[in-house]
Amino acid sequence: MLSRASCAVCGGPLTVHQEVRDGVCDGIDCRRAVVQREIARRLGSIEVSRRELAGRLRDRIAAERGVSRTSLPVAIVPTFRAPVAPLPVSRRKRFLRHLIKLTRNVFAAGNDLAAAAGAREAGLADGVGAPAETVGRERTGEHSSEAPASWRQASSTAEAPGVTEIERTAHAAHNGESPGESGVADLEKNACATCRGFCCRLGQDHAFLDFASIRAVADRHPGMTEREVRRAYARALPDVAYLDGCVFQGPAGCVLDRDMRSWVCNEFQCLDLKALLTDETLARGSGILLVAVDGDGISRHALT
Repeated sequence: MLSRASCAVCGGPLTVHQEVRDGVCDGIDCRRAVVQREIARRLGSIEVSRRELAGRLRDRIAAERGVSRTSLPVAIVPTFRAPVAPLPVSRRKRFLRHLIKLTRNVFAAGNDLAAAAGAREAGLADGVGAPAETVGRERTGEHSSEAPASWRQASSTAEAPGVTEIERTAHAAHNGESPGESGVADLEKNACATCRGFCCRLGQDHAFLDFASIRAVADRHPGMTEREVRRAYARALPDVAYLDGCVFQGPAGCVLDRDMRSWVCNEFQCLDLKALLTDETLARGSGILLVAVDGDGISRHALT
């Protein structure tokens, strides 16, 4: 039975059932519009909740410090929460298969630009690329803030026989020796450290490494062989890592030096981070309350 009402999207006729349901007909474009509207509504609700939680934390900290709440700007960042567990052999093998394919393509192409372009396209076809902006901030488990002893004791020396140039660089970076660390702003590093890897988790068993990333490593270290590059990455795999995270992601952060990370890892910025870095009030980088929050509450916070 037709209704006297019209579709709220296309203006077409409605049945009585469609009018009662949501006032939209069953046309594909109209139903898509309904879904998109609902997604926007839910995201808006989540954002309001995040800001309310962060605001209450800001008010409490300001009161404790005896300062005005307006003098303590707040920046909201995503959050990643997951348990820590030994890195399974199956995940190691998947990563190494991916790495072997990449290194073979890179070293086989050499200086042949046409071959390099073809190999790079093949690598991109594998689906490894920058993470798409996600529509939700799901909770994946409880977080353990204490790094296991096996993690803290790893890589105790960079002078062992057979250690490669890349590994020495990585070891120096993790021991505060600043081996050519890229000029990443302190604010950006603090924001990502507070988040702890909402985007990084998407590295899964490929760590976003693609042809361009491995080619860049090979170009920076022209004396290294294909086998040495593989060995450097294989040795960097940690004993423990976050469940459902990147193979190189754990409580202490990424175990790879920036020199070994993919271009995605070094360049990608989520929407929250972009908003933070482009806000003139927040871009000063100090006296900012960074709050990692999702629909389940505040995970952690830091004052820059």
